[in-house]
Amino acid sequence: VRWFGAKGDGIADDTVAVQQAIDLGLSSAMSGTVYVPHGQYNVSSINIYPLLPDKSLTIYGDGTQSAKFKKITGTSTPVFNISGIAIDPAGPGVTSKCQFRNFWIDGITDVVAKTSLHDGFYIDVLADFTIENVKISQCDTALNAKGALLFAVRSSYIESVVTGFVA
Repeated sequence: VRWFGAKGDGIADDTVAVQQAIDLGLSSAMSGTVYVPHGQYNVSSINIYPLLPDKSLTIYGDGTQSAKFKKITGTSTPVFNISGIAIDPAGPGVTSKCQFRNFWIDGITDVVAKTSLHDGFYIDVLADFTIENVKISQCDTALNAKGALLFAVRSSYIESVVTGFVA
């Protein structure tokens, strides 16, 4: 993500840079990998939309205490929006064999209402994915899987959320 200008300094809005790294990973022939080094990456919402069927993507960071995606807007958009419906007008694509490893999703809480308004992961078309060593905090729903098949969640942490998992 740093190749695309992400600062990871906890101040800058890194949404565009992170999105560009993910888009490049999804445009590769078969699979792509996005590395997230140590830092706090402020993002509004990251979209993972496959450009072609059966795309594979790996996003991995330096660890749950080292690589953090911090939600910076109070909107209801998820931190990671994984969907197959945005690109192909003929029908949804499928993102498959994705891996999310070694990072933290830190949402934003409405301090007045003491509620979170968004999901950590929202997934509507994804097959065969793994979430491993991911910490998710301050979200309405940590993992909202509406059309996901064959998945594993291992060694992950969910804290300070309204709902941990919906499928």
